[in-house]
Amino acid sequence: MTIGQLAKSVGVPDSTIRFYERLGLLRATGRTAANYRYYSHDAGDRLTFIRAAQAAGFELTDIKSMLAFQDGQVAPCREVHSLVTARLESVRGQLRKLRH
Repeated sequence: MTIGQLAKSVGVPDSTIRFYERLGLLRATGRTAANYRYYSHDAGDRLTFIRAAQAAGFELTDIKSMLAFQDGQVAPCREVHSLVTARLESVRGQLRKLRH
């Protein structure tokens, strides 16, 4: 699918996809003969994950680390686990403040 089709399927602007590409969070599968980027359906799942992780409060650098683990670039599961644990503690701290 093209960048416009991907953006529409996930509900984000084209510029968001290009931004994530510049950060290395998302990659186009290739280019058409007319030099348009094209993406697999897996890109939609990846983009949905990025947006959900952001909504959960993860920083883009943390998301990049998690995706590197998914892509097989980072072997230790401990790194991802520590990111999730740190975010959980942060949320718990915010909840304590709100309850107070």
